[in-house]
Amino acid sequence: MTQPHSETVRRVIDSGQIVAREHGERLIRESWLRCAREYGLQPEHNPGIREVSATDLHERRQRVGEYLDIARTGMDQLYDHIAGQGYITMLADSEGIALECRGGERADPALQAAGLRAGTIWGETVVGTNGIGTCIASSER
Repeated sequence: MTQPHSETVRRVIDSGQIVAREHGERLIRESWLRCAREYGLQPEHNPGIREVSATDLHERRQRVGEYLDIARTGMDQLYDHIAGQGYITMLADSEGIALECRGGERADPALQAAGLRAGTIWGETVVGTNGIGTCIASSER
């Protein structure tokens, strides 16, 4: 029988040891420790979905300007390939704020409920280990 994910994370946090066979696994385990030790996040607690205001989202999109226009084209092309599989594409800024999302309006309602939409905050300091936030945090070190 498998144990709940939060128990696996708790075991790594409590031991303080990062034993991993692969680089990706090591990055995730480092993130678990960072989230607990530096940000005070706990694996048993879901921090919930946080969003920036519509004004803040608009300003963030304006700051990246034409780069966002280019990225939108790529996102649209990628989404065309995965649309029938229930996936989405999402693009975030350097602070982990989702600027664009493709497929969320048509995707599984559970994805929407999980905050996979423009304006949500995916910084590791806010929501813990996740693809966007952990990539940002790992690249800063």
